[in-house]
Amino acid sequence: MSTKRIPIHRPIRAQIPPDALDLFREMKNVKCTFPPIDWKGRYWERHECPGCERLWSLHSRLAQLMPGIRPWNWPVIQSPRAQCPYPEGSNAAAGWRANEAAQARWRELEVALRSTSSPNIN
Repeated sequence: MSTKRIPIHRPIRAQIPPDALDLFREMKNVKCTFPPIDWKGRYWERHECPGCERLWSLHSRLAQLMPGIRPWNWPVIQSPRAQCPYPEGSNAAAGWRANEAAQARWRELEVALRSTSSPNIN
C-alpha cells in the first residue's frame, strides 16, 4: 500500500551574495557632504555631492546583485529611519511614503551582515 505525499509549500529564501553584503557595508559608510537644504532655492537645481553620487552608484550595483530584484523594485533598499526629503506642506511631501519592501530588504541585509561579522562560537 502506498502513502499519500502532501507537498509542503515553503517560500524560497534566496541567499544574499557576499558581494551584496560588501556593497551594503560600503553604502552604510558613505556620507553626504552637502549642507541641509534650506528650501529657499530651487531643489531641482541642487547637484549631488560626491558621497551621494557614490551611494547611488553602489545602489545600482546592489540592484544587480540582489536575487529577485526587478527594475520596478526601486529603490532596492531604504533605511528604516528614512524621512520625507520634501518641505512640509508641499505636494511632494503629501505624496511621499516610506518604501516598506525596500526597508524590509535593508533589515534583511543588516541581519545577514551581522551574522557574517559575528564569530561562530561552537
